[in-house]
Amino acid sequence: MGYTRQTWYPLAPGGTKITATRLNHMEEGIEAAAATADTAITRLDALTTDSLSDVDTTTTPPVDGQPLVFSAAEDKFIPGTASIDSLSDVDIAGVADGDTLVFDESVGKFLPGNGGGVSVLDDLTDVDTTTTAPIAGDMLIHDGDKWVVFTPATPGIVPPQVYRWTIRGALAVETGKLRYVNETGHDLTITSVRMEIGTAPGSGNVIVDIHKGGTTIFTTQSRRPTGLTSDVATDPNVTVWEAGAFLTMDVDDIGTGTPPVDLVVTVLAIQ
Repeated sequence: MGYTRQTWYPLAPGGTKITATRLNHMEEGIEAAAATADTAITRLDALTTDSLSDVDTTTTPPVDGQPLVFSAAEDKFIPGTASIDSLSDVDIAGVADGDTLVFDESVGKFLPGNGGGVSVLDDLTDVDTTTTAPIAGDMLIHDGDKWVVFTPATPGIVPPQVYRWTIRGALAVETGKLRYVNETGHDLTITSVRMEIGTAPGSGNVIVDIHKGGTTIFTTQSRRPTGLTSDVATDPNVTVWEAGAFLTMDVDDIGTGTPPVDLVVTVLAIQ
């Protein structure tokens, strides 16, 4: 179409002629629609949570940190308080400092408790701090049945003491090899004697012994470390190694035939 003197004419035959009046009406309609849209947007921006029909934050205004909680009585969401006790399977009546929540099967709820009755070490079935009450510096050691109180000679932890005799080359029966003095200042307890052979004898066993002050700690001689290449004795008859006392090592037997070669004997002692 073309435009001449404020009048629009169709370029093709037929149709409705567009006049200036019609254009003005179109402009007025567009302006009205835009105004209506602006009003709708303004109203949307003005909406709040309280504008919803099932929310009431006017009767009781919320405070910092409050959640919206549904009230069955008012059939609306209103500002409320979040509490674990509001859960149907929790009852915190009588809760005290240090309590934990423990499920009580008889009532089907979590109730205040102390974790099933265990609040101190002695409550554990494998710990005994009642027979001997601990004092400062004590530790717990296992006696084969339970963890019990152990008091070192002086407060603190003393690491295990390791004493080692080494003979290189072919072995021979001999006594009083080397002398180790207990210089810790405390009595020690001998817990084991281990023997290791580099090359086994032609036949028979190697037997070693440990003496304290010249007397065997294996009063029952069958308990001595005995074997072709290795053995450990954990049950000496004499276990106390007094401060200042000395230990020596004996090679009591080397078997028969080709002699064994290289020997290491280790004594482990604890305070």
